[in-house]
Amino acid sequence: MQGDWMINLIVSMITLVPGAVLLMFAGRLEYSPFAGLNPAYVTVSRRVAARINRLLGTILVLGSLASLGVGLMYGVTIQVSILVIHVITAFIAVTEYSRRLAEIESLVLPPEGEPRPVPSLGLYGKLLVLASSITSLALAIASVRVLYGLDAVGIGVVMVSINMLPLYLAFLSIRRPEAYALPHLKEPVVKVLIVSIPVSVSLIMASISLAILGADYWWIPIPLGLIIGAAPLIKTW
Repeated sequence: MQGDWMINLIVSMITLVPGAVLLMFAGRLEYSPFAGLNPAYVTVSRRVAARINRLLGTILVLGSLASLGVGLMYGVTIQVSILVIHVITAFIAVTEYSRRLAEIESLVLPPEGEPRPVPSLGLYGKLLVLASSITSLALAIASVRVLYGLDAVGIGVVMVSINMLPLYLAFLSIRRPEAYALPHLKEPVVKVLIVSIPVSVSLIMASISLAILGADYWWIPIPLGLIIGAAPLIKTW
């Protein structure tokens, strides 16, 4: 029993600690690609960044505490499932809210000079991004049938929920590419990022589904996704 309690606590700490850090330092965090939530919207001003990091911190802390209670009552598998769904939902919701805050901030403090041009995807880029995310979701749905046969419906729900992330990233790439236009990145890097991020995440998610489906060489999409995800670094160099 003591061991189970400790596992539940460790799982909840995965989001509790980052959330608490964001809450404590939200108003003092300078922009960094490694700190806080970083769609380009939050770089409009420190005020927007502080509000978003504070909101994200609050959501992570509350979610981790709730997951701890669920884990103690129903076990660590359900706890992990709830926590994964919570983090994916929080990422999407907070990113959408950051866009709204950025729009309001730009009305209060209009940016100086000419607006920075944001590259957009051509037809082939849109098809690639959309096809990769839809394929990833389709494989996740197929894996649910296998998990259902193993009485692991909860894990199947998590699989489908996780694959909402590549779909959302594809949506950003196609309809809101400005979300990737971080101030420290040059236009060619942003153009690569718009494609590489959703495609790489889709590949990695697809590999998990392929493993559940029992496919041979299911691991191949993982290094491929990591290579594609690292493509912007090549442009930066």
